[in-house]
Amino acid sequence: MRSLIFAASLMALVPSVAFAGEPEQAPSSESPTRLQAERDAVEDDGYEIRLSLPTEDDRAAWLQPGLRVELAVEYGVLLPNGPAPRIGGFTAHVRPRLRIDELWSIAATFGYTVARGDFQGVRWSAVVEPIFHPIPSLGVSLALGYGGLSVTRSSGSFPAGSSTETGSRTLGDDERLYSCSGGGWVSQARVEYLAVVGPLFSTGPYLVADSQWTGCEQSFGKMDRETGEQAMGRQWWLSLGGAIGWWLSWR
Repeated sequence: MRSLIFAASLMALVPSVAFAGEPEQAPSSESPTRLQAERDAVEDDGYEIRLSLPTEDDRAAWLQPGLRVELAVEYGVLLPNGPAPRIGGFTAHVRPRLRIDELWSIAATFGYTVARGDFQGVRWSAVVEPIFHPIPSLGVSLALGYGGLSVTRSSGSFPAGSSTETGSRTLGDDERLYSCSGGGWVSQARVEYLAVVGPLFSTGPYLVADSQWTGCEQSFGKMDRETGEQAMGRQWWLSLGGAIGWWLSWR
């Protein structure tokens, strides 16, 4: 009996001794050298950052129908032509444009010019512009609309004899008004190229040739004896010129 009890006790003690004999595991920790290597890999500044180029999907997005909003800055000159003087200056344009399909767009272009040079003042225009796209980024357009001038000669005098004018009259081509305030028809021809930068933005240059037919008026500073109104000098100016500019376009 004592032998059985002793054997049972001995068997019960064997697992306890084996468990107690196992060495206690220390918490796992990485060596300082390995941690430093991983930190250096994360903080390594040797990576080269490259801007992504537009993909075929970006270019395809610009061919889809939809509205584009565009801004431009240009420098242009209206050259002397008959009584019309040289008028040059910088122009700011705003153009909402609707892409109809891969070949056609239609736009309304609004321009405001600060004129400098022989005549100073402002020029403005608003035109409707159908645009043909022979290739995706190229646009060719003919525009028609209405524009005006409000300019004054930087130096000079009224037309000869104007100080004695007592009635309104139309000036001949050998005379020129001291100032012009009026409006008339505007026509433009434009060639532009918009390079795709991403799915939402494109940009590029353009060239434009334009003409403006302006009905100018200027007061002689006297009263018209027949009408009792200001005596006015009137003259038609046909201005021809061109400009170069740059579009910024968002869709």
